[in-house]
Amino acid sequence: MVIGRALAYSGTADHFTGPFREFLARCKAESILDLCSGSGEATVELWKSLALSLGENRPPTLLLSDLYPNTVNYRRFKEQYPELIDFFPETVDALHPPPDAPPVRTVFNSLHHFRPAEAHAILCDAARNAAGIAVFEITRRSWKNIIKALLVLPVFSALLTVFAIKPFRLKNVFLGVIFPVIPLVMVFDGIVSNLRTYHADELEKMTRSIEEPDFEWEIGEIDLDLTGLRATYLFGWRTGPDPRN
Repeated sequence: MVIGRALAYSGTADHFTGPFREFLARCKAESILDLCSGSGEATVELWKSLALSLGENRPPTLLLSDLYPNTVNYRRFKEQYPELIDFFPETVDALHPPPDAPPVRTVFNSLHHFRPAEAHAILCDAARNAAGIAVFEITRRSWKNIIKALLVLPVFSALLTVFAIKPFRLKNVFLGVIFPVIPLVMVFDGIVSNLRTYHADELEKMTRSIEEPDFEWEIGEIDLDLTGLRATYLFGWRTGPDPRN
């Protein structure tokens, strides 16, 4: 949950809003299935940023899912946006999404959790059975990202643990500052995530091997902050008839 809060409070999702809006327009998306939602907070933050950018236009509905769904968080989001956000209460395997799920899929900062063959399978299934897929990775396999994880994450995660987790408890101060278990976990997770993140050329190689002529791919990078850190996105969308129709 703390990792999800970190993504939400940092405003990172805002950097993806423009390209994401253009991608959804290509797919003519009315609904989105989010795979590997985790706590859901990072994806919902991206969705809220998208909704704000659309002004009076209605954003696509969002369906959260995970192999181990955080139903407490998901239910809270559904209560906040009852007509726009829902969730799968049962297990959803990203490699085998439900056939009746929304046709457009998102994977926010989770593809690096999968081994190459599994990541390739996720993209293959989208190209064969979905109208589009958007993958966002804010981590990056570079020394700059690893150094930032070592320097920034301890302080940032300690502040989040103490002040952002509600209700406030003294144990949060203990775990965040006095005996900083959560910051240490965050640093470890940040370093491992950066080391496991796929480079753009690796994603390009994955998509090149997917033989679906009616499916196009786009890979790009976005500046995240003034330090020069960059994030990667991968968009895939159908240009021919939807096989589910």
